[in-house]
Amino acid sequence: MQALERQPGHTLSIDLISEDFDSYLRVVGPGLSEALTDDDGCNELNSRLEVPFPQDGVYHVIVSSLSGATGTFTLRVRRDTTPGGRSSHGHHHARRR
Repeated sequence: MQALERQPGHTLSIDLISEDFDSYLRVVGPGLSEALTDDDGCNELNSRLEVPFPQDGVYHVIVSSLSGATGTFTLRVRRDTTPGGRSSHGHHHARRR
């Protein structure tokens, strides 16, 4: 799980990429009436979510697989839209067990 502290008006694109398992991505946080989820929105068996942040707070990105499989993955977070038009990129690599 990755925690992101965000303010309203930001939108992030979050990709979960793995050659080892069928990825499943969830985001939960304040102002979201239910978890945002994706299974195969980023080519093949990878996941992608475009996440608008409706209010201040800490949002949690939850990485898993549909079958319970484990392996290496890349979690890529890109800021698409911000007040003032700035952008940034981040990559996280980990092994799920």
